[in-house]
Amino acid sequence: MVSLESSMVSPKSSMARGQEGTTVPTRPERTRPAGTDARQDLVRALPDELRRLVVGLGKHVDEATMRGLLRRLCSVRSYRAEELAQLVNRTPDYMRTRYLRPMLAAGELQYTIPDMPKHPNQAYVTTQPSDTQR
Repeated sequence: MVSLESSMVSPKSSMARGQEGTTVPTRPERTRPAGTDARQDLVRALPDELRRLVVGLGKHVDEATMRGLLRRLCSVRSYRAEELAQLVNRTPDYMRTRYLRPMLAAGELQYTIPDMPKHPNQAYVTTQPSDTQR
């Protein structure tokens, strides 16, 4: 017979005792949401002024402000939709529908691979120099 104490798992343990002495992995603790490290890396790589804008961005941003920010980001380097979405805390689908496609149509952004719009590595760049580059 197994005592109650020997079958309990300490809070720091990553393995639990199963039947007949086998070990069963327990669920690992998550300290951050998925994608947080990638977002932090993207934010760290930004110039100081853009970093401050991205970090201070709230949930509710008017369209002109978001479009201006996206133009400035894409003037620094090319970004995939997923990267832009991480930077501004939105979903990639929302970014494509609400901002990226309309900005492409308006000539504010362009594809890095214009002949293949659905290419997995497709990214966006600014077509016109932003105010910071003039």
